[in-house]
Amino acid sequence: MKGWQRQLTVPQFTVISGLLVIVSGTLLLATPLCSRPSVDLWEALFTATSAITVTGLSIIDVGSELTLFGQMVLAALIITGGLGLMA
Repeated sequence: MKGWQRQLTVPQFTVISGLLVIVSGTLLLATPLCSRPSVDLWEALFTATSAITVTGLSIIDVGSELTLFGQMVLAALIITGGLGLMA
């Protein structure tokens, strides 16, 4: 029996992997390690989704609302989204 990853088509794999990266980025950005208490889950979700889709939109002030580690996570999400577009 083949593994589940071999049964997925390329578009299905792309959507699932994108969703996994967005969810993990959202959870990371929502933690106190990455952001101030004023950033809630919906703002983290919007920011992570915007980073992965490389739209550049943000509803928070990244410089003041995210810690240095949060800014590095956001940069990694942007790079991951850019690599996904190029692939």
